[in-house]
Amino acid sequence: MRRKVLIVLILSATGVACANWLPASSNEISPGEYEISAAGNSFISVDSLKKKVEKKAAKKCDGDGYTRTKKDQYQSHESKTYTNGGYQTSYYFTYTITIKCGE
Repeated sequence: MRRKVLIVLILSATGVACANWLPASSNEISPGEYEISAAGNSFISVDSLKKKVEKKAAKKCDGDGYTRTKKDQYQSHESKTYTNGGYQTSYYFTYTITIKCGE
């Protein structure tokens, strides 16, 4: 019984960790304006993605604050992979914000 519980806990922890291992990325659109996005697989929540981009935004603007210049985008993407003679469909999600620092 203990062994089964341990196996379930390890598998659960591994699945959650796989959902969040990529950091948010940023792209400077114009001086002081950034597009920041985070991605995760089907196990990630919208709140987790949102926290990642907000953390990156605060870091990018050095604590001077920021305003959103466009509506936030949450998107679902489909990816097909050819494996063992057949196609496997998987999904991943992205959350993107566009900000202007210091406003």
